[in-house]
Amino acid sequence: MQPGEIFSVATPQPILFLADLSRIRVRAEVDERDVGLLRTGQTARVLADAFPGEEFQATVAAIEHLMRRQKVRSGDPAEKNDRDVLEVLLDLSKTAKRLPVGLRVAVQFRATESVNNRH
Repeated sequence: MQPGEIFSVATPQPILFLADLSRIRVRAEVDERDVGLLRTGQTARVLADAFPGEEFQATVAAIEHLMRRQKVRSGDPAEKNDRDVLEVLLDLSKTAKRLPVGLRVAVQFRATESVNNRH
């Protein structure tokens, strides 16, 4: 809300957002075909259209255990909508503090040595 606006419990609106910015995370959706390639501690690079030519480092912090329908859409009409995804949380490196909360980014996971040895 802006200063001077009226607050009412009849139509609740947030008047304050709190966030702990000491640790910035990315929430990513991983296609069901790639779930077997994920590992906690795996590194990834994060790219944002708002910062062309820059990449930010991240590490897989948590991998969900429940598959679900995709929530994030690319806007591409050819995009497949019938696949399930797994949510993954990544911790961004300290250098990524410039990224604003809520910015849409792309995540590219790096293959782990244990995964590479399976092929």
